Amino acid sequence: MRTIDRVITTNEFKPTPIVSDPAKNSSAFRNILGGLKNIKDRYDEEVGVKAQEYANSSIQKQSFDTDDELLEKAKESIGNTYEDKKKSAENKKDRTIGELVSEREASLDDYGEKLRALDRTYQNKEQNNLERLSRNGMTNSSVKALTQERIASDYITDRALLNKKEEALVKSLNDKIELAERSYRDALSSYEINYAIELENRLNKLKTQRDKLQSKYEAATEKETEKRIAEYMAQNEKENAEFEEEFGDYSGDKRANYKERLAYAVSEVKKLGREEGARFARVNENALKEYLGLYYGDFIRAIGG
Repeated sequence: MRTIDRVITTNEFKPTPIVSDPAKNSSAFRNILGGLKNIKDRYDEEVGVKAQEYANSSIQKQSFDTDDELLEKAKESIGNTYEDKKKSAENKKDRTIGELVSEREASLDDYGEKLRALDRTYQNKEQNNLERLSRNGMTNSSVKALTQERIASDYITDRALLNKKEEALVKSLNDKIELAERSYRDALSSYEINYAIELENRLNKLKTQRDKLQSKYEAATEKETEKRIAEYMAQNEKENAEFEEEFGDYSGDKRANYKERLAYAVSEVKKLGREEGARFARVNENALKEYLGLYYGDFIRAIGG
């Protein structure tokens, strides 16, 4: 409900006049009275709008934070907690993975050295075996083939064992790297959830505070607005009454509106004809006096009464 609608009405806002005898009013009569009411209502509304504008201009406005502005304040109140934790977790992850990657690279370098050492060992075994067979005159014997096969078989076994150990070590290091990555992601998820909960709680508190202050302000403003509107109405009525008493006429917008009512009433009643117009004026005397005020006599004279 608009504030203006809640103000106690002054003389400018009187209820619709009750006709002397509704049963004697034809539809044409009712239409004329309805037209007068519309003109009167328009004036009442214009005065009401001016009263509202006067009240609005004389009351200091107060603004309140929007939800978006409160969200920014809530974020500021939390500070960099989330970012600090995120950075700390990221540093820990990078440090752990860096050490594991270095260990893996060192292991691969060591593996390469062990392979080369294994190759040298078996090359020496083959060379020593050939020299021994040569000293014993067994270069072309079946013993040569057997000893070479045994050396080759031992080499394959030792290399497979070395590969297996290296693969196990690399897998272990890769698993630790993946664990560090997963732990980091889990930590971030936990921080985000806790941050969101804390942010929502702080935002809700700020909204509650804002809403209480705003409700209190709006209640006080509405009361003050009603007071200012009543002041305007009373002053407007007083000025009109003083002018009417001094000059015997209305002033300003009020005069223009009453003149419009008079012109409308005269024009419409003349359309009824002299006899019917006289009957209209007779059965609606009270309503016409209310609508036309100081110009009622002008109306009666204009229709030949």
